[in-house]
Amino acid sequence: MAPEYDESQVLYQYLSFHKKAFMTPLEIRADRLGTMREKAMRSTNKGVREEILQTFEAEADDEVLDLIGDNLADLLAFRERIAERIKDDAANGRLTLNRCPNCSRIVRTPKARQCRWCGYDWHATA
Repeated sequence: MAPEYDESQVLYQYLSFHKKAFMTPLEIRADRLGTMREKAMRSTNKGVREEILQTFEAEADDEVLDLIGDNLADLLAFRERIAERIKDDAANGRLTLNRCPNCSRIVRTPKARQCRWCGYDWHATA
């Protein structure tokens, strides 16, 4: 039996788990490099930290650095801005959510072809 449907909770989970599907290529690159930087900063192994930071420095450019800033607080602020933009795009119809053609509820993933809520399957129509 499927859990009870709560549109706002389902939307939050959908966007949280599949945010990369709604990010620009620059945002994806910045997020990946921000994750590398975060991992390096939290590493207790100096060799691993240096290796990650060298890779980061080689791949980071001014556009990315402008987005993610110089520290973890800037990175978290960047991620919050992305989340807010995606939520705003969804709320204002600029973002197409994958919804069941039968019950109109948000399905599990952006590419899903079977509804977790009503069980409708539209694989054959895709």
